[in-house]
Amino acid sequence: MAQTDSRRPRRPLSADPPTFQSENELRNCFEATAPYCLWQRAIKDRVAVFIRETRCSPGRADSLWASYQASTFPKYSCLSAALLQKPTYSRILSLLKPTAGRSEEYLYERTGVARATLRRMLRQLLDEELIVRTDAPDSRFRLGNKFALPHLHLCAFEFKMRDWQRALYQAIRYRSFSHRVYVVMPPQAAANAFRHASAFEATGVGLLSFHPERGAERLVVAACSNPTSRRRFIRAVGLVASVVGQPANHSKSANPSKARSHTAR
Repeated sequence: MAQTDSRRPRRPLSADPPTFQSENELRNCFEATAPYCLWQRAIKDRVAVFIRETRCSPGRADSLWASYQASTFPKYSCLSAALLQKPTYSRILSLLKPTAGRSEEYLYERTGVARATLRRMLRQLLDEELIVRTDAPDSRFRLGNKFALPHLHLCAFEFKMRDWQRALYQAIRYRSFSHRVYVVMPPQAAANAFRHASAFEATGVGLLSFHPERGAERLVVAACSNPTSRRRFIRAVGLVASVVGQPANHSKSANPSKARSHTAR
């Protein structure tokens, strides 16, 4: 008997009368009850956290789910985590390499900030040991030992009550810093969006139908790929680092989807 393609969109749940009063209610219910296996395979000994209203790209993701191994996650200070989240600092870090040095002139030409501003930023990064000076006579810079990108899996979510086109437009932006992206909608709206499944498949964005009692159903599987922007991924790492070590905001349970949410500041 031939096996069906697990990535083919499934027929959505039957349409229902409105089940949520707002996108915020939809998001709250989803974060509290949706099983993480819808978007990530089970991985032992990992921590998970939901972070809300993230600004790692031109758009603001409604929710970002991060899964990581606590024992290997870099120990960033609060200031280091904050610097990683800033656009220009993350751009500087994305331009540097672990071994080969980059000159100040190289960074100046590519960051678009005044030279005095660049030097101030470099001093802060040096103080935090996120970057170091090389032994070259022209004072080059490379990544420091305290900068590291962890083995981190990110899944971004866009919640919408009706407008699937707007949701898809916004969700596409999140691929710059996430490994997977999903649009989450109530069953009736998801059924309408499913008629345009090819648009989701073409962009790699997944579609989830969510009902408060029947739970979630994956209609279109999101493509899994590396984030398209290194500097925006660095910003996301800083965002996750800012909540690592805060027990009230994450869970080490076998089901990371039960992790509590945290609102980005």
